Amino acid sequence: MSSSYTPKLDEWPQEVRDLYDPVRVIGKGSFASVWMATQKEPYCDKGQVAIKIIKDDEYAEREIEILSELTSKHPHPNVVSLIRDLKAENGGVSKDSRSLSVRFIVLSLARGPTLNFILGEFGALGIVVAQSISRQLVDVVAFLHDHAVIHRDIQPCNIIVSGGMMNDDLWWSDTLDVDGKVLGMAQQCHITLVDFGFARALSPNEIDSDTWRNKITMDHSDTSIIDDSMSHKRVLDLSAVGTRNYAAPEILSGIRNAVDILNSSIRGSKCYTGHQLLKRTLTACASSYGMVADAFSVGATICHMVTGVPAGSDVDAFIAAKNHPLIKLARSLKKRLKKSKRIRAKKYRTISDLPGDVKNLIRGLTHRDPMRRATVRSVTQHQWIKKSTTAPLDMVHREPIAYLECCGHFYKQYE
Repeated sequence: MSSSYTPKLDEWPQEVRDLYDPVRVIGKGSFASVWMATQKEPYCDKGQVAIKIIKDDEYAEREIEILSELTSKHPHPNVVSLIRDLKAENGGVSKDSRSLSVRFIVLSLARGPTLNFILGEFGALGIVVAQSISRQLVDVVAFLHDHAVIHRDIQPCNIIVSGGMMNDDLWWSDTLDVDGKVLGMAQQCHITLVDFGFARALSPNEIDSDTWRNKITMDHSDTSIIDDSMSHKRVLDLSAVGTRNYAAPEILSGIRNAVDILNSSIRGSKCYTGHQLLKRTLTACASSYGMVADAFSVGATICHMVTGVPAGSDVDAFIAAKNHPLIKLARSLKKRLKKSKRIRAKKYRTISDLPGDVKNLIRGLTHRDPMRRATVRSVTQHQWIKKSTTAPLDMVHREPIAYLECCGHFYKQYE
């Protein structure tokens, strides 16, 4: 995929402008931009939608087909819904001699900040709210895996949190209160998983049928797994930023191998261009991503939530740096210069500070060996996920897997 194309408002196709009034940009990444827009004839929440503008390629086609089938046949409250998609050449205007086909993907609008924004502003979440969000995240990813869909980009940036009460001290509590206010706040938190731009619908011959392997044991005294988990060993030989910090080690290793193959092939091949070879090698690498790769990303996201430390960072070293006297002095001066009201101090936790069942869950999901890593579907039965501190979830998942109808189309056309 190339970098994102963001047409100016006067370049939007007439068909889109007839249906929607653009409000503002709410997201922009390497491959797409997202606008909030108001429907001229409202038919969903307050008449507002999110419009994702992206180059028309196989990734866009896959995202649309997967979301279309999920929305129409297998809706889930924590999955963004597809309303419609519109296609335009050159963003609707033929000013550019270079032909560029663009998709305008109209989605349900999830209201609220991203989880990444909350963690960046405030640090670690309270354990009660973190449990509520973790349970929803595990449930929605297990649901996708029930239908052989792998997201491949699970990270705090792609999780919208609605109903958050970040300005209330109780929202950050680690324990329930006698009045039930903390529980009520946790129950009001609702997440929406967005950005299916890298998602794939797997076919039966691409998937290991034993999706319930590697259930986590609750022996907290077993420290052998610690040295193989994300908290102690991380792939550091890539300058990982953004998505890569939440990617499973086997994915990073696969990318390195693909790049090595590409470099050697370019030197020795006369049949393919560099772009063609890159696509072939990375496609082969992508095809090997399994459901346990999503499991690692879920575990890394939960770890970020409960520690306040971004994935890819050494937790103890990160916290030590944040507590350095000079860093604290700089933060204090910054507050004074801004003359701001009392700002909540960011909270961080070391792995050792976490409750035993939370540590156990994270270590199981982030095991470096994919054959020993817990699956998302199995951890729906984990103690910290299953127990009903917050509102109970209906975590009854399919066995065997119910494949999407579009999976065969992708397998034949793209892989």
